[in-house]
Amino acid sequence: MARVQARTAPHRGWFKGGPFDRGHIIAKRLGGSGTDPKNIFAQCKAVNRGDMRVFEDKVAKAVQAGETVYYAVSLQYLGRPMPDMVSAFFAGSKGAAGQAFFFNYC
Repeated sequence: MARVQARTAPHRGWFKGGPFDRGHIIAKRLGGSGTDPKNIFAQCKAVNRGDMRVFEDKVAKAVQAGETVYYAVSLQYLGRPMPDMVSAFFAGSKGAAGQAFFFNYC
């Protein structure tokens, strides 16, 4: 089970509709909560449904292959109510690994 720690207020930066999705620090398919406000942030739809999903696919593939995976996600705020950048890293017990940076501008 994933453990999520966040220092953001519930639903920080979430604006219903428009170009944003309810992004998840740890995707539900990776063990994250789909309802815990500490795991939700305003994420550009294009990023959430594009490059972020591709990265999460790599993590999920490693888990499905039986690897124990260390997964870290960091949100960087530069004064806006939503993160300006999301950085993600994973390392699996059998060698799978990846790192990515996602700019959160719509």
